[in-house]
Amino acid sequence: MGRSFGWTCFHLDQRQAWIEAGACSGPNKCIVFKNKMKMLKQCIKEWSFLHNFEKNSKKKELIIDIAETEKSLEDGTASSDTKQMRWGLLKILTYIEKQKRTEANLKAKVKWGIEADENSKFLHGLINRKRRQLSIKGVRYEGVWVTSPTSVTFSLIFLLRNLKVSWDFLEIVMEFAGFGPKRIGWIRGCLSSAKSISATSAKIALLVAHTVCSKAFILVNGSPTSEFCLERGLRQGDPFSPLLFILVMKVLHVAIKDVMVAGSFYGAMIGPLQISHLLYADDALFLGDWSRANFIGAVRFLQCFYSVSCPKINLQKSSLYGVGVNMEEVCNMALVTACKPKAFPFTYLCLPVGASMARLKNWDPVIEKFMNRLSKWKASTLST
Repeated sequence: MGRSFGWTCFHLDQRQAWIEAGACSGPNKCIVFKNKMKMLKQCIKEWSFLHNFEKNSKKKELIIDIAETEKSLEDGTASSDTKQMRWGLLKILTYIEKQKRTEANLKAKVKWGIEADENSKFLHGLINRKRRQLSIKGVRYEGVWVTSPTSVTFSLIFLLRNLKVSWDFLEIVMEFAGFGPKRIGWIRGCLSSAKSISATSAKIALLVAHTVCSKAFILVNGSPTSEFCLERGLRQGDPFSPLLFILVMKVLHVAIKDVMVAGSFYGAMIGPLQISHLLYADDALFLGDWSRANFIGAVRFLQCFYSVSCPKINLQKSSLYGVGVNMEEVCNMALVTACKPKAFPFTYLCLPVGASMARLKNWDPVIEKFMNRLSKWKASTLST
């Protein structure tokens, strides 16, 4: 049993439009019917425009009335009738929003029913965008921009072979963390190079190296290159990578605490709490008192950490910000630390820092990011 049509005015208006369209002429009945359908379509468009316009106008009026009642409530001048009226306005506004969501869901279902699997432009767009981001268009090797696939592959391998990781440092950290000799041996066996295998003959050693060591290839613009032997142990994407990285960052955290106890670095005091650093993924944020001795202590500490563990913080790409300090002083201190002087506000983890978040304009970057993700042309392709 079908449900009756809800909009009586729509039914009456379109019925009257169909009767008025009877005056359409044409060489045959098919043309007459086509002209009547075109006229009816135009009438439906006009009705839909007026209906949406009236609904949006009513919604704006409701929002204004609700704002006025809330203002009176904040002032303490609202009566019981005003509170009851506000409740009724909110109920009507909720009903209008529910109707709007229902219409959007129905449109999505109709679009999916018509196009079916063709309704995948949004997903295809995400996949293609990800592929474009991962495509290597070239690398800078010895000051020259290389775009040839063969040359690009050679440059990448050269860079990988020049990476240095202190496995002795990691082994000491794992022993300190409570790893047993057996488990440390397993990890060393997974990460050790085949070149460490000794043989009396150089030819036999070369044969063993090519046989035992794992091989991999590089994707250059989606196409695999020829395989090469991995001779530098851990590589990006290895399951051990994030676990060992956490161990190294734990050492950095403990080392900063020891430096603060020794008095070589002083963190920023926020009430009774002293905050010296924030670590997230491969980002390190250091906070401290604004003094030359404090900066020198931080730089020396980072240099010592690099000499022990090898992970190096690139100071040339780091930024220096001063709270309550003029920009000239920030520039002078940046010469000591070799950092880039910057001013507030700045973006950290995709969120603005140092800006007054009570202002709507400071939320514009966040809102814009969400709107780009859920723009109208993408949202129309989603189904429920």
